[in-house]
Amino acid sequence: MADLEDKNLTDGTDEEEIDIDDPSVWEENDALAKQEGGDPESGAEESETGGEAEPDGASDSPAAQESADGEDGGAASGEVDASDAGEEAGAGAEDGDEPRRAEPEAAEADGALQAATDEHDVPLYVTRRGRRVPVKSYDFRRPIKLSKGFVRGLSIVGETYSKLLTLSLSNYLRVPVTVSATGVRQILFEEYTGQIPNPSCINILDMPPIKIPGILEIDLPTVFNMLEKLLGSHVMSQGMRREFSAIELRIARKVVTRMLRDLQDSMLRILETQVTLTGTEHNPDFTYIMNANDPCIVMDFMLEMADVEGPMHVCLSLAALDAQLGNEGASPYRDVRSDEERSRDQLRLRTTLDTTRSMLVAELAKVPFTIERLRELGVGDVVNLRKQVDEPLLLRVGGSPLYRARMGRYKRKTAVKITEILRTKG
Repeated sequence: MADLEDKNLTDGTDEEEIDIDDPSVWEENDALAKQEGGDPESGAEESETGGEAEPDGASDSPAAQESADGEDGGAASGEVDASDAGEEAGAGAEDGDEPRRAEPEAAEADGALQAATDEHDVPLYVTRRGRRVPVKSYDFRRPIKLSKGFVRGLSIVGETYSKLLTLSLSNYLRVPVTVSATGVRQILFEEYTGQIPNPSCINILDMPPIKIPGILEIDLPTVFNMLEKLLGSHVMSQGMRREFSAIELRIARKVVTRMLRDLQDSMLRILETQVTLTGTEHNPDFTYIMNANDPCIVMDFMLEMADVEGPMHVCLSLAALDAQLGNEGASPYRDVRSDEERSRDQLRLRTTLDTTRSMLVAELAKVPFTIERLRELGVGDVVNLRKQVDEPLLLRVGGSPLYRARMGRYKRKTAVKITEILRTKG
């Protein structure tokens, strides 16, 4: 070692001893590897085996050999430190495997969701257990969910109105008219008025006991076709959209008033109300009958007349309608008869029942008998009824027990006298 040190001094080359535990050494090695286009990891492996990259000419010098010999002693400790660092890195890799494994699982779940959506045309959510659950949309602006009975009752109202309107308009206009109910939906009043074109035929309805007015909106070109038919024209206008003149407005109100009679008869399915026309507007911005964010019920219809068709809508306040229906709801079995019709039907039913004949049976007693004993019965045999002579008899009408009575004689004929009524009349 002394000879080598003297030789280094005479050659004038001072080489520093490299400590592989120093982090700066590894940073310089990585930077050099990047400049040469190599891999830093491969350079790190060469450093661990003692093959660290050095400048040209340094490896051939005796000082380089001495530094390499000196580094052999520190390489052992460096290898131990590097192995410890490798174990820590491996532990960190193991800890990081879970999120890395979750990424393919999430991608697989997304692929399954997309495949389920493409297969059934319905969005499906794949749970952790692999179950496919359909995704249901929820509108936070419409938290009120209509019950099935409520929607069914309104649907019956719509179907009834479409049938009555088909007959009345066909007879009034002298032309085949078809009105079909297309559905019932819940919507905010602001959204509903935003869908109405300007101008349009908007009729404001007063419907007591419903406190908030309703709307009957008819497609404007359809109304003009009705007016032309009433005035004797044989040509159907296509897409005419303008405000009514004074004469047209007066005739249109008569047509709408006739249509409201059928609406009133249809509403009897859920509520007895009086429907009257209070005004007609062309601009939907002027129909301030309820607040913009109030929910409303819209019944949609399609009106076809000859080769022309157009939509028609009936808008009612959901809160006002629900307040009147209460717990009764929209029942399709509601009695829609007037008081006069109800009284007339009751009188007819009472007359029919009063003239109907029925068999009255006085039951003396009941005794169980076997078939063998029945075969042995003959003339002169006595049958014990197991009943006292003064016990009352049971009178049956149509097989149902109604009275209790005692047996006796009236005008030399056998008769019974009612002593108890088992069921009230009526």
